[in-house]
Amino acid sequence: MLASSFEGAFFLWGQIERGRPLSEFRMWNIDAVTRWRWNLPGVDGFHRAMWWTPQHLMALTLALLVLLVMVRARRRNSVGAAILEGLMLGGIVALSSFNGVMLVAWYAVAQVIMLLIDRGRTLGAWLLARSVAAVIVIGFLGLTVVLGMVQMIPNAFLFGWNAYFLRGPWAFILLSFGPALFLAPFGIAHLFRASRELVIALAALVAVSTVAFLQLDLRGHENTQVTFRTAQILYICLVILLAHAIDAWRSRSKWVLATFLVLLCLGGAAAVPTVALDWYNARDISNIAMSPGNFPWTVHISPDDQAAVQWIQRFVSSEARMQTDAKPRDRYTWALIPAFARRRMGVGNGIFTLNPTRYKQGMDDVHDAFSTDTVEAAHAHFVGLGVDYVYVGDVERSVNGEHIQKFGQAPHRFERVYRHGSVEIFRVVRQSSLSGRPQGSVQASTALAIVKARERKQVD
Repeated sequence: MLASSFEGAFFLWGQIERGRPLSEFRMWNIDAVTRWRWNLPGVDGFHRAMWWTPQHLMALTLALLVLLVMVRARRRNSVGAAILEGLMLGGIVALSSFNGVMLVAWYAVAQVIMLLIDRGRTLGAWLLARSVAAVIVIGFLGLTVVLGMVQMIPNAFLFGWNAYFLRGPWAFILLSFGPALFLAPFGIAHLFRASRELVIALAALVAVSTVAFLQLDLRGHENTQVTFRTAQILYICLVILLAHAIDAWRSRSKWVLATFLVLLCLGGAAAVPTVALDWYNARDISNIAMSPGNFPWTVHISPDDQAAVQWIQRFVSSEARMQTDAKPRDRYTWALIPAFARRRMGVGNGIFTLNPTRYKQGMDDVHDAFSTDTVEAAHAHFVGLGVDYVYVGDVERSVNGEHIQKFGQAPHRFERVYRHGSVEIFRVVRQSSLSGRPQGSVQASTALAIVKARERKQVD
């Protein structure tokens, strides 16, 4: 399952054929060669899911358990089975919303088909069981909405044929799905003999995933999120078929089984370079060059920034909002505050959210607040965004120059609560706090005194 792509082997072969150094793999996202070279759909292998998106992998694990209950439960329409299925589907919705939508749709389609094949003989029990599961899933969905885990964004979905796939369907299929693609078909006959319910469930899963892959996309994340999620589900289906192929060939002669296992090992070996090169790149923190995607491969946080975020974690309320100039920080370091300081921002570059272009106006407003000479205008911008603290680091200084000085010259609007090295942090003073300072500000001011005392001690 982990060696799921031939893209690494294809990259190495291409480098050798063109006489290019193999070391250039450090400048490539190896598991996205088809997307980077031809702009075909991308498939995130399960090894990458383990490193970067374990929540999606956990959702797929729960989906396999739902499949197991659907197929192997002694009484498929019992309330107990329905409760278990509902809890697991609800967990999928909470962990991975897009996977949740697809897998709930798959569950519904598969259950309806099973009912029709049974000619509705258990309609009453079926309705009760499916209603119980639906109520649980709706409860999980409502909880995620209330907690703000699911974003209700209008026009987030794009409908139409997957133009990226149509550019090179065969290259995408042959390179992206590894040895399972070629060996899984040998398990189809064994699957039909093993379980009618499993055939129905897998057929429904393939149908729902394929329709989503071919007809659906997310605005602002074209050719990424939908293809990642749907292709992973399709690969799981291939792996299940591959397991049946192994079982089928085990019942034959030892030579036939040995031949099959040799083919499986050779295919796995051809897919290993993808995992190996990705593993190296994931650990390589010495590569600070810019990628073809216009982002640095490695971002190093300066000692001043590290000291500042530690101070924030210690002295700033967890409910406070802190703001950097997210626009010039772009996708490089805009997430410094939420990722390292663990505090909210008024607005950021939400590149992994639905329709990230909706943050552009907010980032423009914040940049205007940093770059303006007018203290009152800057103050109004930050108050309007609900910002409690303004973070001024190297990026803010280099981009905005002398305009940054306004924060330190207007203590009635921006109170300096932290200064160390190249980083300053200012509290946004609101009218309600002009006469009385809130507890968080007292704590922050005390912390500033500590920082200043340390600086004097270092000078002495």
